[in-house]
Amino acid sequence: MNRRLKLIAVLTLSLAVLSTGCIGHFGLSGKVRQFNLEQTEDRWGREILFVILYVIPVYPFAGFADIVLFNSIEFWTGKNPINDKPSSSTRSSSGRGRTPSTTSRASLPSATTVPSRAKTARFFR
Repeated sequence: MNRRLKLIAVLTLSLAVLSTGCIGHFGLSGKVRQFNLEQTEDRWGREILFVILYVIPVYPFAGFADIVLFNSIEFWTGKNPINDKPSSSTRSSSGRGRTPSTTSRASLPSATTVPSRAKTARFFR
């Protein structure tokens, strides 16, 4: 029992180190999703393909690889190895760690959108 507890502790710490709190772009999952969307225009066909890719388990492996491996690589290198998108975090001025980049409120949409026939209105400021 003691050995099993140590193994669980080591695996938990390893996962904590590898998943550094970076959300990332989920490049591999996005490529699997894009593949699914390009195969057919029919929504039922997409659903059947989604279920097949989930049962096989393509989606779970792609998500796990993104979470544990590729998003961690993106966090530490600043570039996603799957889709070559730059990271949304920047190196801090001290050279240690990364800080998230922010978007100023001036660049956000200021229009008010009220969809027709909607019970609720969405407001953006």
